[in-house]
Amino acid sequence: VPAPVQAAMRAALDDDAHVVAQKALYRARRERLRSAVEAFGLSIEHSEAGLYLWCRRDGCSAQDTWDLVREFAELGIVVGPGVFYGDAVAGFIRIALTASDERIDAAVARLQAAADWTGVLINMTADTVDTDPGAVLADEAVQRFLNGQPPRKLIVVPGRIVNVVA
Repeated sequence: VPAPVQAAMRAALDDDAHVVAQKALYRARRERLRSAVEAFGLSIEHSEAGLYLWCRRDGCSAQDTWDLVREFAELGIVVGPGVFYGDAVAGFIRIALTASDERIDAAVARLQAAADWTGVLINMTADTVDTDPGAVLADEAVQRFLNGQPPRKLIVVPGRIVNVVA
């Protein structure tokens, strides 16, 4: 290897400041996103370091992963479905910390705004669900979403829409 290349390699390998700076950058992004993701109702696992947050809703199955991907897409946030990365992370979504600080902050703001509404679970046409309030509250998905808590609001407009707010 030519001497100038060796000298450049030596200089690069002797400089640890950029490593410290990168660790600090990703740590700060992780912490900002962590609080917003948790406020949004997801748990984070196996994400103590690195470039990704692995998130899921408790009891989330591989199929539910796609619901989470859709929820994030509706907020303008692109995530990776865990099912793309193997059975061990089916039910999870992967959020990259590699976006710019500006994009991370925008995602945090969107998640926090959505968390302030704390969970419109069902927002679908009523012809696809039972519009009887008792039947809506007895639905397995609604029960899982409410996690033993009473709903703050139940909106049923027959023939139109059903919303459950936790």
